[in-house]
Order: sequence, then structure tokens, then C-alpha cells
Amino acid sequence: MSADQLRLVLGLAAAIAALAYLASVDPMLMVIVVFLGIIGVGLWLCYRTIRWAWRRFS
Repeated sequence: MSADQLRLVLGLAAAIAALAYLASVDPMLMVIVVFLGIIGVGLWLCYRTIRWAWRRFS
């Protein structure tokens, strides 16, 4: 397992543990955090796509 894969696995494990803790403390807060995370990933994908298109077609 490379260092990047290990970092990804540990990051996912930490995110899952944080969500499990939030669910035990306040389920609505967990829903808000997940919703904001989905929006953040969507914005990041838009940014990456626009950057790729700009480099490809300019």
C-alpha cells in the first residue's frame, strides 16, 4: 500500500469516525455536515472540470 493510499484510507476512517460521533451527539448536525460535504465535493468537481477544460481547449 502506497503512502497516498494509506493517507486516503486513514482520512476516510477519520471522517467516518467523526460522523459517527456527530450522529451520537446531534443527528441533525450530522445531516448538515454531510449536506455541506456533498456541496463541497460538487464544487470541487466543477472547479476541476473547468480547469481541465480551460487547459485542454485553450
